[in-house]
Amino acid sequence: MTQASAIATANDDSTYTQRTAYFNGQYIKECEATISIYDRGFLYGDAAYDVARTYAHKPFQYEDHIDRLYRSLRYLRIDPQMSPQEMLDISNEVTAQNMKLLSPSDDFRMVWRITRGDGVKAPTPDGTPHEPTVLIHNDPVRWKSMAHNYVHGGHLLTSRIRVDDPQSIDVKAKLHSKLAHALADVEAQEKEPGAIALMLDQRGCVAEASRANIFVVDRGRLLTPKRRTILPGISRATVMQLAQNLGIEVVEDDLDVSDVYNTQEIFLTAASPFIEPISMIDGLEVPGPYPGPITKQIISAFSELAGVDFVQQAIANAGKS
Repeated sequence: MTQASAIATANDDSTYTQRTAYFNGQYIKECEATISIYDRGFLYGDAAYDVARTYAHKPFQYEDHIDRLYRSLRYLRIDPQMSPQEMLDISNEVTAQNMKLLSPSDDFRMVWRITRGDGVKAPTPDGTPHEPTVLIHNDPVRWKSMAHNYVHGGHLLTSRIRVDDPQSIDVKAKLHSKLAHALADVEAQEKEPGAIALMLDQRGCVAEASRANIFVVDRGRLLTPKRRTILPGISRATVMQLAQNLGIEVVEDDLDVSDVYNTQEIFLTAASPFIEPISMIDGLEVPGPYPGPITKQIISAFSELAGVDFVQQAIANAGKS
């Protein structure tokens, strides 16, 4: 068995050896992309990334994610050496080439990763800029865990590990160096496999989950943490707009864990799975059903926007991953 086949088998990913990726100026098979051991993204997490997905085989909000990616790159002072429009065109081409590998009911995530490139030191000794490493590729949507949480609700565990202090690192940039989030995830998995870490900020206020933004419903209002210590997600902004369109009051506020304990609904937002209902936090059950009535309204509104019932799509595809 080749290394590529072994990776595909281990990840239950039947399209891995066939997918096209864009890597440093060329369209190649994703399984052929290799990163230098001196790449600063590998050495130091000196890189930015972003993730979107397709719905019903159509790219969704690629422009918004690319815009955020370029803001992250500007913060890092990394020049990707292409314009946002060029990156969008390449992303659409990669997606178009890979879509023929999927069944009509399946979809892909879209992933962008840009590192500063090779070099132990930054800047280079003679002051010339690094050649960036640019990777644009699709990977499978992980339907199984999404479907489970749509039906039964996910479990949150409050982590002892805090998010980065915004006085040191700009939390609004989506960066590779997410060690705090990674350790919070490890901690949650050690306590309860499949659980999701809920992280607080330096003041003890709720910030975000290790891989998503958080919303809670309290007496008909939709509450979410203020932007000061969170990565303000594209999906988060979409939910806030949909809620306002539905006449649901949205409030950005400082929340502590006890506030979350005493709400009627909890859900997370991310590009994939978009909305993830929560049924338990720190061993306390959230009042059912899952999803709750306001969460259901937003799911319905987003399904209309995306052109597919994404909950039923996940349930139908749950056996694939």
